[in-house]
Amino acid sequence: MKQSAKELLDPTNLVIFGATGDLSRGRLIPALYRLHERKLLPRSFHIIGFARSEFSHEEFRSQVKISSEEWQAFAKKIFYSPGNFGNDRDFTKLANFLTKLESKKHNCANRLFYFATLPSHYPTISHALDKSGLLKGCAIHKRQTRVVLEKPFGADLPSARKLDKTLNSYFSEDQIYRIDHYLGKETVQNLLTVRFANSIFEPLWNKNFIDHIQISALEERGIDRRGAFYEQTGAIRDFMQNHLMQLLAHIAMEPPQDLSTESIRDERAKVIKAIKMPTAADLKEALAIGQFEGYRKEPDVHPRSRTETYAAVKLFVDNERWMGVPFYLRTGKKLKSKFTEVSIHFKKSSPDIFQMNSEIPNVLSFEIHPNEGIFLNISAKDPGFGIRLHPVTMELGYHSAFQGEFPEAYERLLLDFIEGDQRLFTRGDEIEHSWKYIDEVEKYITKTMPRVEIYRPGSWGPNTAEQLMKKDKKQWHIA
Repeated sequence: MKQSAKELLDPTNLVIFGATGDLSRGRLIPALYRLHERKLLPRSFHIIGFARSEFSHEEFRSQVKISSEEWQAFAKKIFYSPGNFGNDRDFTKLANFLTKLESKKHNCANRLFYFATLPSHYPTISHALDKSGLLKGCAIHKRQTRVVLEKPFGADLPSARKLDKTLNSYFSEDQIYRIDHYLGKETVQNLLTVRFANSIFEPLWNKNFIDHIQISALEERGIDRRGAFYEQTGAIRDFMQNHLMQLLAHIAMEPPQDLSTESIRDERAKVIKAIKMPTAADLKEALAIGQFEGYRKEPDVHPRSRTETYAAVKLFVDNERWMGVPFYLRTGKKLKSKFTEVSIHFKKSSPDIFQMNSEIPNVLSFEIHPNEGIFLNISAKDPGFGIRLHPVTMELGYHSAFQGEFPEAYERLLLDFIEGDQRLFTRGDEIEHSWKYIDEVEKYITKTMPRVEIYRPGSWGPNTAEQLMKKDKKQWHIA
């Protein structure tokens, strides 16, 4: 009889640090539950919550309970070990509990650790794991220990390097999973598939045929009472350094040798490394920052804050494929619509045989949120006499084209973490190279104090962002 997927996976114990927080309750436990429903978890699988609150196993289960028929079967996999990140004895108790849990099955298990905490806790937790012996894998069955980390990965290049140095003193790179949930979205997967699996696209994927590329991540919501956090980060550090840079790397990478983890990550890293470092003169013409009206009245926000809640930038990838092709990145809050999209804008054909000066540009759009799908804008003839051009959209909407339920980003990424697949996780050098560019932008802002334009909530952002495009005779694409 053929073994099921879960029978092929090694026994696994997943410890969630910060298990009583919003991330654990709102994202991780529900995603793991859906994997359980789909029968994708290992047959021997346990979740151990670790946080300061004093809960019994049953009390913790009630805290994270999901209303469903399958809940009782899933709840049997959930346990709780109360503790403080700085208390060695609590980690010794955790180690003893895991050993006891594994001895019941007469085997050792992969030990996976999810740091669902502030990054400032990472060094403390890593040290405590090492001191308690929890980082030692099982040599008999070649079980592994792995750790997954949430962003932000540092606040600038020096802090990112310091964090990496700390982590690398406890873990090897193949044990570290830096999670960016954008990479788990279905459309991001299709950035590679559509391009490399269809011969009509790859020959056009270069400076000879592409005019420019836009990457947008816009939100209707504000900062959700996270004033203290946002005052330290701003839109550039919060979204541009990670999400937008990773989307840029995916869309601009060279064809990998194969679909192996290192082949894909190597090509992503090459793109980010090739981003041209901007001068002050470059950024004066290529950067727009804004702040939504009312931001300064948010809790924990300085009344004269210059923190940007919107940022748009034009940058270039300095390699043979993309030389001279501008990439426009933008992100912001309290805007007219919520959407995340990568749009490829092709050059106009020449000569214009229709001689109408009304040729409609071809745009290939990958809409990541909210309506996941791929859209191609082309010109067609209006029905009737004569020739009048009319824009037509060829659409591949996932929910209309494919049947069934699509996995959420955290489902996909958690399953990859459990299986030991790092392809959708960010490597250390990718983080470092992206910070090099972002640091130059932040230094420019600090030194020159450019205008932070106040924009109206419900608009498309500051006028300076529109002018950035108009100067290049372009306009922002609206999903």
